[in-house]
Amino acid sequence: MIARRIFASQVPDSVAEAYDGVLSVVARNGAASLEELQGAVEYLLDKVKAAREQEGDVEATHVD
Repeated sequence: MIARRIFASQVPDSVAEAYDGVLSVVARNGAASLEELQGAVEYLLDKVKAAREQEGDVEATHVD
């Protein structure tokens, strides 16, 4: 099995802000629509992809 190690210092600000956006949608306790949640998650994924392209892939390690 391969696990990816990610430390807080490795998370770009843009990804952290997008993640906070997802959390804020979820925290509304059912008041958000699925479309809002999907939009927030897609935005987060776009930010993660962009960050990986800029900094390269996160180092993979094997976990037993």
